[in-house]
Formats: sequence, structure tokens, C-alpha cells
Amino acid sequence: MDWCGFKEGNESIETMEKLIRGYSYEDKQHAIVTDEKVCSLLVRGIREAKTKIFNIVELLYELEKKEPVSRHLQTLKDELDIFSDEVKARYCSWKELDGKWLKNLVSHDMKLVMGLKDLNEQLQKMYERVLNDRSLVSESDAHEKKLWQFIDKHLPEIAENVDDLVVLFKEREGLCNLKPLSLDKTYEMLQDKIDTEV
Repeated sequence: MDWCGFKEGNESIETMEKLIRGYSYEDKQHAIVTDEKVCSLLVRGIREAKTKIFNIVELLYELEKKEPVSRHLQTLKDELDIFSDEVKARYCSWKELDGKWLKNLVSHDMKLVMGLKDLNEQLQKMYERVLNDRSLVSESDAHEKKLWQFIDKHLPEIAENVDDLVVLFKEREGLCNLKPLSLDKTYEMLQDKIDTEV
């Protein structure tokens, strides 16, 4: 595969090269190293998200306002634990992919990395809101109501982002294991299977 020609003008690759030194699917050896680096970055991002969730739950406990939000946050943290385990336990056979499928793989890498970045920004925003409002909540029911409205609005978005990341990663794992023959059909079947499972 002419990786230099393939990556020319590809914004996803340019973005990934800025984030991961030596990012390349030029051949099987490069693909194995790149996969390891991408997945390490994902695991770090997941760990960061779990820490932020833990910190939010701690603040809610301090406020003595933990239910049912803390339960939802704990469920989210558990989902991230499972997601992290799936990333660590992935299997990739690394058959050579043509341009279309390689482009899909690179796109999935970028969406996963950027999606985790967005998730962590959302969680940081929630943490800061709870942190800033905790003194106000104890003073007034109106402030408490506004805080819960903020959390109720953003928590489903955060949960949906986690679900989207899990689906993206399963698709990525499928791409890493496609056989050269009938790629289109295999990929469609994998997508249907993933959609059914999730």
C-alpha cells in the first residue's frame, strides 16, 4: 500500500499524526504498532472519564444529594470499565485493507479519539458546575433545582456518547478483521450484528 499517497490530503490522518507519533497503517508491522498506540490513547481517555465521574459522585455525596444521579453515574462508570476491558482485549488479524476500508479505519480512529475528548470535556463541565454550585445549593432550593436540571439535561447526552463510542470501537474491531474478499457484505453484516447487540 502506498501510505504516503493515501494519506496525502486526508485530514483524519493529519489529525491522528498530531496525536500519535508514527501513526501509520502502511503495512502489518506499522498497523500493529499503530493499533497499540491508538488503543493506549483510548484507555487513557476512558480512565480520565472514569476519574471525572468519580469526582462528580464525590461532590454529590458531599452535598448529600446523591440519588438517583449517582446511580446513573455509577452505571456510566461501569460501562466505561467494560469498554476499557474491550479495548484492552481486542483482537485484530490485520489483513491488508484497500483504500476505502483503510479510510474507514482511520476515520474510526479519529472519531474514537475525538469522541473521548468530547466526553471528557462534557464531564469536566458537569464537575465544574457541581463544584461551583455546591455552596449555592445548600442556601436555596432554586439553585438546587437549577443544578439538577443541568445534570438531567446533560447526563443522557453523556450516556449516549459512551454508547456511540462503544459501537464505533466494535465497528473498528470489525474493520481490523475483515477478509479481503466480499468486504462490503461482511462489513454490512457486522454493522447489523453490532446494532442488534447494542
